[in-house]
Amino acid sequence: MNCEIKDGNFWLNGRKVFLNSGEIHYFRIRRELWDKHLKAACEAGLSAVSTYVPWAWHEAEEGTFDLDGISCAERDLKGWLRRCQTHGLTCIIKPGPFVLAETRGSGLPDWFLSQHRQAVKMRNRKGEIVSSEGVCLFHPIFLEKATRWYDQIMPLIRQHETSSGGPIILMQICNEIGLYSWLAHQAEHAIEEISLADTDVLFVENVGNLVCPAEFDLGESARVMVLGVTEGADKPLKYPLMFRRCAVLVLNKMDLADRCGCDIGELKSNALKVNPDIRIMELSCLTGEGLEEWIKWLCEEAGKKVDA
Repeated sequence: MNCEIKDGNFWLNGRKVFLNSGEIHYFRIRRELWDKHLKAACEAGLSAVSTYVPWAWHEAEEGTFDLDGISCAERDLKGWLRRCQTHGLTCIIKPGPFVLAETRGSGLPDWFLSQHRQAVKMRNRKGEIVSSEGVCLFHPIFLEKATRWYDQIMPLIRQHETSSGGPIILMQICNEIGLYSWLAHQAEHAIEEISLADTDVLFVENVGNLVCPAEFDLGESARVMVLGVTEGADKPLKYPLMFRRCAVLVLNKMDLADRCGCDIGELKSNALKVNPDIRIMELSCLTGEGLEEWIKWLCEEAGKKVDA
């Protein structure tokens, strides 16, 4: 099978296709149930399945790699790829080394964090460890151990690519974090290029779910969360850290609250239970509701920094 990307489209064997993919994590499913889930994927109309390949899962003990299911049937990545191919599904593989998907330690092995946590953890400008599972991607210890993982997983991926007769159509580092921005030092370069003396308000947008952005210390003066009411009233209780760390909660898309059945009173109450000091604003970009209050707050915050 020949796969290529051209003109903004996927092409398989010279034919333009829509790659309809779904996420199935083989390491979270008992081996005997793999076929059941893959059959359901086919019945749902999927043409591909995507999965993380957690480093921690396949190197549970330092220096011992299991990609064949010797120590545990669910570690048989090669077997998983064969089953996908049997069902006529192509695969998107995400081998980390840093992954999310609510995995413990973000996919990093327990032995690695136990031995090297203090050395490799991310730190703020004061040198203090930040409250995050992330590590410094450029630390020599991390690079050494991650390279060893890549030396194991990359040949396997290469051997199972579609061009080699296997099911792997794409490889992705991670789809939940701005890894490419980190590796490219874009944040540092942007700061160097921005004239802060001529800037009244600098926004650092951290887009993601309600877990990951809460964990990173970006050195901001104030943290604001914009929450669409379509997310529902239960989110403050489900993701308390995000709400606890914000100074302001902007409830956006207020014009849709009634249509999506969101109880605004309950949402506010839940947010205040988690963070009694959080300021809540209601806003609709469609109707303009709340924009005046939001802009006023921004101007006041900017004024405070100028006066300081």
